[in-house]
Amino acid sequence: MKIMTAKIAAVFIVIVLAIGAIVVQNNYFSTSAPAHLVLLLPDNADAQSPKVQVWLDAIEEEGFLVTVMHDSAFLHPWTNRSKFSGVILPDQVHKVASDSLITTLDDYVTKGGKLMLVYDAGIWSLESRYTSNFSRFSHLAGVNYAHYNKLQKETISWQPVLASEKTFSTLRIPPGKYHPYGELAVKKSPRIDYVKVQDDKLYSISGYEHMLINYDIYATDYKYSGEVLMQSPKGDVIAGKRSHGKGTVLYVNLSLGYLKGRTDGLFLHSFLHYFANHIVQLPYLAAVPDGVGGIVMNWHLDSNVAFRPLKRIRDLGIYKQGPYSIHITAGPDSLFIGDQAGLNVPENKRSQKWIKYFKEKGYQVGSHGGWIHDRFGEYVKDKPTEEFERYLVKNKQALEKVLAQPITEYSAPKGNHPEWVTSWLAKNKINSYYFTGNTGMSPTRSYRNGVLNNPEVWSFPILPYRDMAGFEELRNHKIKSTVVSRWLTQASEFSADTNTLRLIYFHPRGALFYKSAIRDWLAMADVLQSQKRFRWYTMTEISKFLTSRNKIKWDFEAEKKLHTFTANHTDSMNSFAWMLSRSIYNKPVITEGNARITLSNNHWSIIAGKGKKLIFTSTTIN
Repeated sequence: MKIMTAKIAAVFIVIVLAIGAIVVQNNYFSTSAPAHLVLLLPDNADAQSPKVQVWLDAIEEEGFLVTVMHDSAFLHPWTNRSKFSGVILPDQVHKVASDSLITTLDDYVTKGGKLMLVYDAGIWSLESRYTSNFSRFSHLAGVNYAHYNKLQKETISWQPVLASEKTFSTLRIPPGKYHPYGELAVKKSPRIDYVKVQDDKLYSISGYEHMLINYDIYATDYKYSGEVLMQSPKGDVIAGKRSHGKGTVLYVNLSLGYLKGRTDGLFLHSFLHYFANHIVQLPYLAAVPDGVGGIVMNWHLDSNVAFRPLKRIRDLGIYKQGPYSIHITAGPDSLFIGDQAGLNVPENKRSQKWIKYFKEKGYQVGSHGGWIHDRFGEYVKDKPTEEFERYLVKNKQALEKVLAQPITEYSAPKGNHPEWVTSWLAKNKINSYYFTGNTGMSPTRSYRNGVLNNPEVWSFPILPYRDMAGFEELRNHKIKSTVVSRWLTQASEFSADTNTLRLIYFHPRGALFYKSAIRDWLAMADVLQSQKRFRWYTMTEISKFLTSRNKIKWDFEAEKKLHTFTANHTDSMNSFAWMLSRSIYNKPVITEGNARITLSNNHWSIIAGKGKKLIFTSTTIN
């Protein structure tokens, strides 16, 4: 009996100690949070589904580490939630939330956690219905939203987004994508309610061939207990950041994953980076070689009209810089069959001479569609046909014969790029293409209709100015040279400051309309290059870099203030760079492998050299 009593007492002590450990670990937030974000999914969600993968791909492209976790694991009493540096509730896949999950997330944030709450996450009860009055996450979001019982069909509305210049800049929205709302709004656009909308929220988002972009948002109350980042003209809160206890909540009233799945991914990437880098303050792996930002200058040569401009732009000094991506439509016709207005690469010696000159300069020559520019751009359909596949093949083969090397880049005539063309590119080992979707973004793997079919091919979205891109369009809209100069130079500064890359495209004949603007652009690039903060890149170089970057396996361990980073690559670590905030970390120390450390835009930049393994350490400041 005494033995049995002693065993029971021992078991009781173990249980008490275990409960005590749970209480301790979930009441005191870790001061050395690990590097992984947590993407929180319901138990019935498939992590391989496109709606989840679109988030995982975006996090990977932004260079952050992530762990997928299901609700049951997050709610388990043994789970040490204090170790999670930041939790994301994504749109589309987490509409249903239990009362237990809501209570636990509240507790997590109150004790110091960081939460990104997106659009329709948790708006339904376990019965997959809207809850009464408003979303049960409203207290965390900082504003009441999803008033289905009250608003019914008006629960969701189609609205522009308003923000300040400072907010768009902080979100890393590039110049040219946002403009004063008054310049973008049309007669049918809603008027700003200046009683409900903050005074500085006067800028909105545009896109290529879209003067003003609207988004589906949930109607909200307009009183918000935090910092409003974005509003609708009516005063709805579209994004905001607020403190909740010791933690922080970023509320985003946009269906970020859905938008990325339909070629509008800028906000998903922008808010992800803002949350992970500014709020959670995590280190990340840069998406450009050596962590140096830059521009892909993409020329399109589609007819023999290009010959004279190619000579005249020499006076701008443009051939003294580079490399650039130069894409050519190679057939003898340009507008229609038999017009003889094409570059006729197989027969025309001038075309061949220019192509060889570009190769000698180190520029990358790519394929601009299929053989007859306007016919291809106007008539290519969503499904492949023998005619247009033949045009793609002939264009590629004609250029490769002159170059004596494979074609690895592509751009679509008139921006008409059906998905079957991407599959053709993948099959023919063309790893990059210019894209009129996802405008304003860095290179990305583009989802179409919610699905990523060709993950090995990188799209390079154009950076538009308002609803325009090429210089001819700018001239047709009477955009002044001083305005174009400011846009181009600011785009280069933006890329340098954010350690990212953007693509700007034009036709050489259009460049002649803005000679002074291009001189200013080249002069700014020269200054930034002298500071080692900017480079011209080609699509091929970056796509190869990004594909290799996906092979890196890295992580870090935190032991109090000492963080140890370990990275491995199957081939070489050369030119990959990690960015650590100077406000968080002291100067890193290389303990194994080859790397150099520089300062870059308030970050420590750890730039790997040759070798397959790298280990470095850094201590946190606080």
